[in-house]
Amino acid sequence: MASERRYLAGFGGYLWGEMLPWLGRRGLIRVLVWTGLVNLVLYLDVVTDWDFWLSLESLDLAVDLVWLFAALGAIVVTVGPVVMERRRGTAGWVVSKPVSRATYIVGKVVAHSLGVAVSMVFIPGLVIYQWLPGAEHARGFAPPMPPFGRYLIALGVIALVTTFLVALVVMLGTLIKRRGPVTGISFFLLIFMFTPIGGFSWSKFQPGMLTDFQRPTGLSPLADYVFGSPLGLSEAIWVTVVAIGAFTAIAVASFQRAEL
Repeated sequence: MASERRYLAGFGGYLWGEMLPWLGRRGLIRVLVWTGLVNLVLYLDVVTDWDFWLSLESLDLAVDLVWLFAALGAIVVTVGPVVMERRRGTAGWVVSKPVSRATYIVGKVVAHSLGVAVSMVFIPGLVIYQWLPGAEHARGFAPPMPPFGRYLIALGVIALVTTFLVALVVMLGTLIKRRGPVTGISFFLLIFMFTPIGGFSWSKFQPGMLTDFQRPTGLSPLADYVFGSPLGLSEAIWVTVVAIGAFTAIAVASFQRAEL
């Protein structure tokens, strides 16, 4: 009983259990699907006349596609485990063991955030960085690839925003027991993230603006940073970090009071 009174009782074992779906054959399938989709769409745009996405630079398109597919994936792969475990009674069984309710929520956020970051952001993004320079000649020019460090930081920012979405879905899953509304609200807020509000004075705080803000230079802020400019919209980064903490705290508080 003493261990159950700890805030994050059983966290290590529970986190490992939550990471298992991201490993092995199932994890490999997720990596292959997301990496294949992102790279295929980018490849078709670069080497053919298929203009799927309006962009002035291939790397700008790469950043957009990694972010888009990872954002959608973050919602899809998180909503099921969070909502369905409550409906099936699995959540109640888990927290009846030496696992606290806070562990259940924080473990979900951490495990799915790491899984999405590795499988849907970093691996697809790093694959792009390897083949894109050799394919650029198809467009008639071959701009030098930017520093690897800046590109890696840009992927990290994308992973931060996908963590925002994972935490959002987990929070909604503790408030609503139906998969449809949780998915719908999450996708609505995802679109809202890209909708400027009240001009630059307010929209600069929106997480989505990191990849899709008015593009005065023809590049998204992240792609602009990769090519050597300072990273703008730092306000959106701080808002994203604070929101992740707030969503997780609300989810824990809601789950502590929930009847399972």
